[in-house]
Amino acid sequence: MPFVRPSHFLMLKVFIEELLNKGHEVTAITTLPYNDKTTNYTEILIDPAWNPSNIILKDNQNDPLSSAMYWIEYVVRTNGAKHLKSHAINLPFYQYFLLDVIGFIFLIIWLIWMFVKMLKKLLLDGKAHKEKLS
Repeated sequence: MPFVRPSHFLMLKVFIEELLNKGHEVTAITTLPYNDKTTNYTEILIDPAWNPSNIILKDNQNDPLSSAMYWIEYVVRTNGAKHLKSHAINLPFYQYFLLDVIGFIFLIIWLIWMFVKMLKKLLLDGKAHKEKLS
């Protein structure tokens, strides 16, 4: 559940209770044990200690030190882990900052502006020429 403020939790609790009172069945996928239809929601909505980020952070079974040691050893084993490095390291300056794309877009805009300017001049000169003949 992506709610982070208590007001959001309370609003969701009221909404769920309203659905239950109208006869709708409310189902949720949760890791909490099933007691009845509203107990799990009460635990999730009201208990400030329950937080989705706590579950995500506690999902890792390795401690940070062993994880760091694994990746350091992996980089040493693969001679610098070149396959994990970004390819942006090898890009020229103008491609890294997309200057070629920006320049191309400005070129297209300038060509359209020049075409419209030329077309406007031709149409206005044609009208002026017709007025002189009349």
